[in-house]
Amino acid sequence: MVDKNKMSKGVLFGVLGVSCLVIVIISLAAVLYFNAPKKVKKEQLEGGNVYLTYSDDICGLDISGFTALTDDEGQKLNRADMYFDFSVASELDEANEILYEIAVTPEKKTTVPLKNIKVYLEKQSSGTYVPVGEPMVISVSKEKSNLGSPENSMIIHKESKKKSITDNYRLRVWASKESGVTITDKDIISLKVSVSGKAS
Repeated sequence: MVDKNKMSKGVLFGVLGVSCLVIVIISLAAVLYFNAPKKVKKEQLEGGNVYLTYSDDICGLDISGFTALTDDEGQKLNRADMYFDFSVASELDEANEILYEIAVTPEKKTTVPLKNIKVYLEKQSSGTYVPVGEPMVISVSKEKSNLGSPENSMIIHKESKKKSITDNYRLRVWASKESGVTITDKDIISLKVSVSGKAS
């Protein structure tokens, strides 16, 4: 006859062992992410500076192996390769204010028509990310903006800063199910993120 106490202890130790393993894996992943070397792009302005900082391999998103999503699904994307975290630091020197804008530029290898792609930006506030606006269909400008965002890019957010501060952002992108687009295994969405600014 099997001793129920021994069996219960075995199950308990098994559950504890698996739980400890999961915690160790999550902790290791967090350490590797937060200790990843940061890449910084600096834009020197007259009277101040703007820095774009990120730790991914590219300054933006490069996704494949995806399906079309609704806005509700897209805003909740939690796969690490489906969103891009970055920071924008405004550093005032002699200027009183810095105005900066964040733009996305679709790369040539993007195979999904731009009218079928949506982007969604969130900004960190009190430790959580909150939306800065609604999901937007990509629509690029043929001209360089007044602040310097490149041609064939789309401005997704503007900020005005009157003191030196760092803002943390999270960008998500997806193919819009509402647009009726058909996605294949070979489709790619590739976006480059840039920040441009002006001090006054």
